[in-house]
Amino acid sequence: MVCLPTREVSMKRLIMCMLLMSLSTGATAQILVFADDLELGNLSRWSAMSCNSDGDPPGGVCPSECTGGCVGGVCLIDCSGPSSCEFATITCPRDFACDIRCTGDGSCSDALILCPNNFSCDVLCDAEDACSQATISCPVSAPCNLACVGPPTSCSDTEQVCGLAACEATCSGNQTVVTDCGPACSCIECP
Repeated sequence: MVCLPTREVSMKRLIMCMLLMSLSTGATAQILVFADDLELGNLSRWSAMSCNSDGDPPGGVCPSECTGGCVGGVCLIDCSGPSSCEFATITCPRDFACDIRCTGDGSCSDALILCPNNFSCDVLCDAEDACSQATISCPVSAPCNLACVGPPTSCSDTEQVCGLAACEATCSGNQTVVTDCGPACSCIECP
């Protein structure tokens, strides 16, 4: 099923199409939040959205979940210690782009990473089993990048679920990443 916005399709019908389509991809919660963020009836803004752009995040006071601090509206979540974010639900704060660094052995293994809905999200996996069996839920309307650059097991059985914007996974070696491109406007999977 493809949901294409046109002048003949009302915003409510487009959102309903997206919701039905998301049931098969598991991105229902993100799509629902995205529907709340849209101005109903504003199809021109929707159709003009660029695949690779996401606007500047407003940022603000750096939230506590940004364990590596904040710079220019980007929240850095530092999972550098061994098993430091293992089995965690890592939720990027609203109003910030997100940069999650899983650089310790097993640091983000079995984690659920929930990217912000409207701003970019970058996940770095660079250690033994750093992101093994982790799930990355990408932004709905902003780019998402997963970089598996460590040993061959840094992204063992890792899943990346894309939103509507550009989605990319970069892997070194024989990583086992499953990228669910879904409705992404551009999708690059690991070979």
